[in-house]
Amino acid sequence: MTTHVLNSATMPVAGTYDINSISAEVFFSEIKHAIKFGQPIRSWIGYDQNAKIIQKHTGWRTPINRERTELSHGDRLLIMRLSYRQENVYKGMAVQEKDFEYFEGFYLSCFPIPSWNDLMSMDIHEPKCVRYLENIFWLKGGDLEALRSARKAMQECEDGDLREWSEKQSDYLDCLRAIIDPQGLVREVARREPIQSEYTKQ
Repeated sequence: MTTHVLNSATMPVAGTYDINSISAEVFFSEIKHAIKFGQPIRSWIGYDQNAKIIQKHTGWRTPINRERTELSHGDRLLIMRLSYRQENVYKGMAVQEKDFEYFEGFYLSCFPIPSWNDLMSMDIHEPKCVRYLENIFWLKGGDLEALRSARKAMQECEDGDLREWSEKQSDYLDCLRAIIDPQGLVREVARREPIQSEYTKQ
């Protein structure tokens, strides 16, 4: 894993990013930690003032690098982004640590999708989980409107007949699974068919 130090939060490579805000203290501390323990670290800092601020707090004279950013799966990002936009701000105007926002992130070359069973072990009705499932569904190419429509139909009968609610929930999960785990859905539908045939006979 390489630690990349950047002056922009713009995502430079296709893939998935997990970015969190951190304090300036943590930002500089993480750089010092990487250097102290000989971990790979690479600068994508394009401005001398940023480099001087980093050197002031870490002792590392950050190389100026305006080349296209290169990332590998699992790499870490340490980002210092100017917290406001101003024309020609880097052309003579002094900046200080407090003028920046700081972030730590990790890069994945593909979107990590848990197994269907792991997803179903979560509370799929909890708002954060709903958003998480929608993000996966959307990133896999699913139709969000169709998914939300199926979820709305399920919610509308939550206080009604339990069997109807169960059927609507099954419709919602099938819509979700058709995109996230299509092979698993095919197996599940095949498993259901004999059961439905027995109900028909009765």
